[in-house]
Amino acid sequence: MDPLEHFHEQQGSEHAIDSHKAALAAQAVEVIREDPNHEPVGVLAAPGTPEAEWVQKQPWAPASREGSGFSGLLSRGIVVEILRQSNPALLDWIVDSHGPDGRRFLPIVVFTKNGSRAAGVELDVGG
Repeated sequence: MDPLEHFHEQQGSEHAIDSHKAALAAQAVEVIREDPNHEPVGVLAAPGTPEAEWVQKQPWAPASREGSGFSGLLSRGIVVEILRQSNPALLDWIVDSHGPDGRRFLPIVVFTKNGSRAAGVELDVGG
């Protein structure tokens, strides 16, 4: 397989992370302030991916157009289950929510039609 075959998706996933991480982090901070034990994960799923379609079928999912993507927070447990089915190797790349010295992190997972990737951002949950 040509490593550049899906380069446009790789670039797009980096752009998706860059353009959504601030909003996802802000949402995560609110969630963690309400429940410090919660471990949210930011999820960006491109339209037409099995992951986006699965999320949209859940009773707790926000209303969305059929065939649209998903951008939002899911619990770590749900994301782990999704990854076990779609890309178990990525589980090793999901950052821990709790870092050293009490720091908190938001793992972010991006699902594209031909793969997935993980990233993370440090959260400021103080005050």
